[in-house]
Amino acid sequence: MDNYFLVLDTETGGLNSKTNSLNEIAAALCNEQGMPLERFQCLLNPYSQNKLSSLYALKLSTLFERSPDLKKIENFESANQFAQWLVMVSTKYNPVLVGHNLKFDLEFLESFMQAYGFEKPFEIFSPHIIDTVMFAKILSLSGKIKSKKMNLGSLCEEFEIKNEKAHTAMADVDATTQLLIKFFSLLK
Repeated sequence: MDNYFLVLDTETGGLNSKTNSLNEIAAALCNEQGMPLERFQCLLNPYSQNKLSSLYALKLSTLFERSPDLKKIENFESANQFAQWLVMVSTKYNPVLVGHNLKFDLEFLESFMQAYGFEKPFEIFSPHIIDTVMFAKILSLSGKIKSKKMNLGSLCEEFEIKNEKAHTAMADVDATTQLLIKFFSLLK
């Protein structure tokens, strides 16, 4: 029987899912060798100043202020597409949900999805969840990881995983996938 993993990551406008924006969602369905089979990616709130030049962000934010429904339609479509993709992937492959500091990403994603009428979209994966931060802590306790820092950058450095576009959601998904495969190899 093949095992599949749905690795996801988000980029946000801050640390609080109640007050800060969700800016990017990325997910990849991978086989147990880490080969991506399906991908999902979308940018949300693309007028955010941390993603665009100030002048362009100002023009876009003015447009959205004048037409607030424009943002709602775009984000609803993104939420809808993501929900459909999650159902398709979970039905076809029954993957384990994976993320680095997964609780953080899920808080933002659940808040975003609930705002558009999608209640508890990640329950379909429970209890099949792996947080690579927790996985790293367990491996650290057994002496298989030297790093004291459990952030993605430090762990990628220890395992010589290149993540040249760190802090973009899809690049972090790819790095997390590689990290997961390395962690599994340490268990053999």
